[in-house]
Amino acid sequence: MATNSGTEFRVLLSTDGTTYKGFANETECSFEITSDTRETTSKDSATWRTYVPNAKTWTASGSAIFGDDDASKWNPDDLYTLVGTTVTIKLTPCAAGTVTPATGESSLTGEAVLTSFSSSQPDKDNGTFTFSLQGAGELTKATN
Repeated sequence: MATNSGTEFRVLLSTDGTTYKGFANETECSFEITSDTRETTSKDSATWRTYVPNAKTWTASGSAIFGDDDASKWNPDDLYTLVGTTVTIKLTPCAAGTVTPATGESSLTGEAVLTSFSSSQPDKDNGTFTFSLQGAGELTKATN
């Protein structure tokens, strides 16, 4: 079975739905899909509760090191103004060390709201920022 290194997986963000940029100096990203459930327990269920699937939701988040401005990637000064904005994101493996989607690999694309942006500036250490996105609808699976 082929595997991808976590280093290759990136969150790419677009404000126009066509031009995607990665996050400058990204160090970590994560993605989660969850499904709500609706309880259907009745007297017929005896002593076990029963559930059926309901609405799904998804989130994505990540962190990065503050660095030099790179117009080809999302930098902190670009992101704080986008909080509360609906954007398009692509979750995909990229060629190592780049934000170029790897050809032939699967990707997930969807609309999301950038719900948070925060930064930390410790003494004598790297300044970092984190971001969170809340999915705003269905994800579409495609091949790069």
